[in-house]
Amino acid sequence: MKDDPAWPWALALSVAGPLALYAWTASPGAYWLDSSELVAGVWSAGVPHPPGHPLYVASSQVAAVWPWGSAALRVAWMSALATAGACGLLAAVVRGWCLRRGVGAWGSALSGLAGAWLVGGSYALWFQAIRAEVYGLHLLIAAALVWLISGLEWQAARQEPLDVRRLYGAGLAAGLGLANHHYLTVFVLVPVLCWALARGAARRLLGSRRGAAAVGWGALGLGVYAWLPVASSRGPWVDWGRPVTWERFVWVVTAQAFQKTLGRAAEVDVGVLASDLFGQLARQLTPVGLVVGLAGLVGASWRGGWRGWGLLVGGWLVGNLATQALFNFDPFNPDVHGYFALSVWLLGLGAGCGVGLAWSAAAELATQGPVSARVGRWTGPAATAAALGLAGLSVWLGWREASRARFYDVEVVNQALLGGVPEGAVVLTSNYKTIFNLWFAQGVQGRRLDVAVVHRNFLEQPAYREEVASRHPEVLGAAGEGNRLDVAGLRALAARRPVLLEYDVNVEDGVLPWLEPSGLLFRVVPAGAPAGALPEEVVRRQVGAWEELEAALAAAQDPEGGGVDLETRRYLVWSHYLTTVALVRQGHPRLARFHLERALAWNPAAPELRALRETLDGQEAR
Repeated sequence: MKDDPAWPWALALSVAGPLALYAWTASPGAYWLDSSELVAGVWSAGVPHPPGHPLYVASSQVAAVWPWGSAALRVAWMSALATAGACGLLAAVVRGWCLRRGVGAWGSALSGLAGAWLVGGSYALWFQAIRAEVYGLHLLIAAALVWLISGLEWQAARQEPLDVRRLYGAGLAAGLGLANHHYLTVFVLVPVLCWALARGAARRLLGSRRGAAAVGWGALGLGVYAWLPVASSRGPWVDWGRPVTWERFVWVVTAQAFQKTLGRAAEVDVGVLASDLFGQLARQLTPVGLVVGLAGLVGASWRGGWRGWGLLVGGWLVGNLATQALFNFDPFNPDVHGYFALSVWLLGLGAGCGVGLAWSAAAELATQGPVSARVGRWTGPAATAAALGLAGLSVWLGWREASRARFYDVEVVNQALLGGVPEGAVVLTSNYKTIFNLWFAQGVQGRRLDVAVVHRNFLEQPAYREEVASRHPEVLGAAGEGNRLDVAGLRALAARRPVLLEYDVNVEDGVLPWLEPSGLLFRVVPAGAPAGALPEEVVRRQVGAWEELEAALAAAQDPEGGGVDLETRRYLVWSHYLTTVALVRQGHPRLARFHLERALAWNPAAPELRALRETLDGQEAR
């Protein structure tokens, strides 16, 4: 460090710049999808959805002792720290490559800074850093693996002794990665294993006692999975699968609940998927940044004996993009961007190396005469300024899309939902987003603990039925077998205490006559459903509840933001759609029309909504 005064400053700026951006735009409230569940899991030190993400939960416990910010904001800041750390590691990899190519200290440091800031302002990284999610931590671990293995490859390519400390660090990082998000980490490790088998020096090192020690470091990282049974034994608020037995531990760790998605690989159109991914990558870095990143990776590996490193980076890039091949690609789902955040990071690495190539070219021009020297004097700084300008453009374009500095939509929806629930009621949810949000409301905020909340679509999963039996035994009779509702049991329960149901398409027809709209849910009527048209008071309350909710959401928006959040809109559309389906099936076209028009107002192009409109038109015509 003393011999290279440029690097400490560049490293600090590589981390501090993105971190300031993320901290300023982080969501102060819980976000949709898994975020609210993860906050509840961290806050109760429990077991979130499979594979349990024990490293994420354990490492995020420090958020609980921070003295400022809401619970959701503190956990989001942990994501911001991890993602900013990954930007710092990108700068370190670029600098290491530049120094080995003969680029000077300042050129190497600035090339790393340019790559870090370019990728740090991309939506793929930005949106993982401003909410509670596991992808920022995964990116940090994957970036550490790239940094460690890159150093080993550079040493092997120059026939230098391999640094065994990097090998041990890679083993530990691999174990920790598998303890955070094993699916994504496997696609990082496959190129590493191929490299180790191809490089004789690495193969010999792995076959020695030091290789065995590296495996031991990996096992130490995997040991974080011991968190799961320990956390579960304390009865936390979030406790998927209750992994206190070997069978349930395996069920959680192998994520058997989500393995059905693996069958979708045969349905994927590779051409369409590749086109979608390419378009999304261009969106992240701008088209110019994508071209510069790809050109930088090719240029960095084409000359000077760096082809092995280029193949390694290419393997990481292709492997990470391949993680989407097993799922239906949804470019509007922020989790999808978390999946290929490493690809964006690697392209940012290529862009940084491209800037380094400009600095290298400047040094060569300096030896070719005074005119070339004058041109070369500005080549490196100009390339750095262009990359930093591109990063600034990316931030400027993405600010409104990525910032959630005033996001409270989940809390607004929870208030509307729970505010209309009678005291001591039972709420049977069907949408996983709803149950995750209510886990946050009850487990983190301590709201409406008098309400028994049961997610009926989780009742077929190990341990959840047992948990419901211990906390709310009277509900199981209404739930029936699996997630099928028992009409007699449901009515009997509703005769003793209020029961409200979140409608879903898998609700049996026999239940519909006993449901009456009530706010955002349906109330179970134990003594008979209203015949014919709904009472005017019921219609007025239902319309008023939804109009108040949407008005509250509109009032909560940042006036400088991009309007109502996309995931909020998707939740509203889905809720209106399901309510419309239920009301159509019940024969209440007037109220169904209200919900259908609200759904179409949010998403006028949805074919399902248009088809439902035709059904409703036909019903009204009769």
